Amino acid sequence: MLLHKEAPRFVAGQAQAGLQLMDGKENLPVTAWQPEALSGHRSRPTLLSNAETFAQIGHLAGVGPKGYAAHGTVVEPGTTLLTLRGDGMDPEVREVAFGTPLKGVLTDAEMIRPLLLGGYHGTWLTPAQLRGLRVSRIEIAAAGATLGAGVMLPLAEGVCPRGGPPVGGRHPFPQKGLCRAGEAGSVISWTATEEDKPEDE
Repeated sequence: MLLHKEAPRFVAGQAQAGLQLMDGKENLPVTAWQPEALSGHRSRPTLLSNAETFAQIGHLAGVGPKGYAAHGTVVEPGTTLLTLRGDGMDPEVREVAFGTPLKGVLTDAEMIRPLLLGGYHGTWLTPAQLRGLRVSRIEIAAAGATLGAGVMLPLAEGVCPRGGPPVGGRHPFPQKGLCRAGEAGSVISWTATEEDKPEDE
């Protein structure tokens, strides 16, 4: 078995970036005209997945369907990994069962802030949308978002989502730094529903 260590950057885990690394080239994505399952490493069909998927398969093989279904819900059995505050000073990766309420994952302070769900290309959810929402791909999709890679980034104080107005609920990834006048407030405003807004507005 030959192991390759990817570069410590976001795009290094992309499929083509991984294949480039395996070929001894720079660990960056390149354009591909065929899916990796047809033409991957050395132009041969290649199965690509992540460590969590292989771990889930191994667990399922070890405990069997009933043991695997001991966690999660009937429709979504098992667990998933969530990355909390991955861009902050206290990042945390947590394994939780599907069906776990978000209020059991996020802090009380985070539950009343806008949440970027699904990673760098994810979707903002309002505090009103977070209430009652569970870790469920089905329920999250019904809220207009996707769990994606399980990245959850609450909008913290002093962190500004720069880069222009939101489009379809999406917005560029939050960046650290001093907020320009009214910038953070405007984001909270466009992610807030009437139910979230203070009574004096």
